[in-house]
Amino acid sequence: MWKGNDVTAELTERKKKSLGISSDIDGGFYVSKEDFVKNFDAVQIVGLTPDSIEGSKWHMKQFYGSWIRGATAGGCINHINTFSNNPQFLIKLTGSKAEYTCVIGLIQKSAKQAGSGKIGSLQIGYAVYQLENLDDTKLPVDKEFCLKNRIKVKVGYTNKAEVVGRFQLSPGYYVIIPSTFGPSVDGEFLLRIFSEKALSTAKHLCRFCIQSS
Repeated sequence: MWKGNDVTAELTERKKKSLGISSDIDGGFYVSKEDFVKNFDAVQIVGLTPDSIEGSKWHMKQFYGSWIRGATAGGCINHINTFSNNPQFLIKLTGSKAEYTCVIGLIQKSAKQAGSGKIGSLQIGYAVYQLENLDDTKLPVDKEFCLKNRIKVKVGYTNKAEVVGRFQLSPGYYVIIPSTFGPSVDGEFLLRIFSEKALSTAKHLCRFCIQSS
């Protein structure tokens, strides 16, 4: 239990209101700088979006999707015969710079997956392929494409609620393939893509209908 001084007692009601301080028990508390330095040795800052911390304007696209057993639940690249059955998303980065920062986050929507009752019980990750020539590429990409082409960037598999990767990508077309580690597992997900540059193309490529915004 926190034993420091209650600094809110020294604030006026007007100041408390301006700081968003209420008397509700919501898990948050305020401490003096002296108490903080005395009792804590590390700080973690969580940004809901890249621009919430950096202050610059980012462009975002998001897609809701699902892995369906026997259809779009292909598993990771180790399961090469079914990997390309996973949902696929095509994006295009444009601009004159050699590289742009792109943040890709994959979130498991359901807190209770695969019958385990545990939060984040699916092992999720994704792979990103760069397309050398869009006109000569069959979309969605297939098993042959995945065998012949190297993954540009990826995020490894974990059962966290969200996995996030921050990459430097050059202008061009990319296909993002989110998946579970093993095939034939039902689950729902949210894919969010943040880019320094506007995404001139961002669409779902899979054979099943999906909602995007």
